[in-house]
Amino acid sequence: MVCLASSCSRALAQSCRTYAEYTAKPAAMAIADLESVGVALHGPPKRVDWLVGSLPLMR
Repeated sequence: MVCLASSCSRALAQSCRTYAEYTAKPAAMAIADLESVGVALHGPPKRVDWLVGSLPLMR
């Protein structure tokens, strides 16, 4: 399973007063407006190791 981590702008996050508002605003945004901040791989270790090879920072 591959997950893409995204982030909304700091100004948008700081303008929210509740967690529900914080999760609703980015969900309503266009994907192009979100900033990618990381990728996560989750699954059986053998498959993850096969995907990342010898990249030590990816383990």
